[in-house]
Amino acid sequence: MSDILTPSPAPSHARNVVAWSLQVLLAVVFLVAGGAKLAGVPMMVEVYDLIGVGQWFRIVTGLVEVCGAGALLIPGYAGLAALWLSCTIRPPCAR
Repeated sequence: MSDILTPSPAPSHARNVVAWSLQVLLAVVFLVAGGAKLAGVPMMVEVYDLIGVGQWFRIVTGLVEVCGAGALLIPGYAGLAALWLSCTIRPPCAR
């Protein structure tokens, strides 16, 4: 009975390592993707021409991804950054 009333233990060290590893991996992925958009990699330019939204949207998306990648690495902003970055993934996945 006393087990029910005891507080749950803090997250394990292994869980923290896995969480940080995933955050760093996702930050690198979004940094590379956003950097490619900002650098004007020909494939990215072609994709945004095909979509028809204009090159300004490529720049905005690149900035969102690069800023979100940085925010993923700041503990207080990681959850908000994940939500922010999920908005950049949602439109292409909806098709």
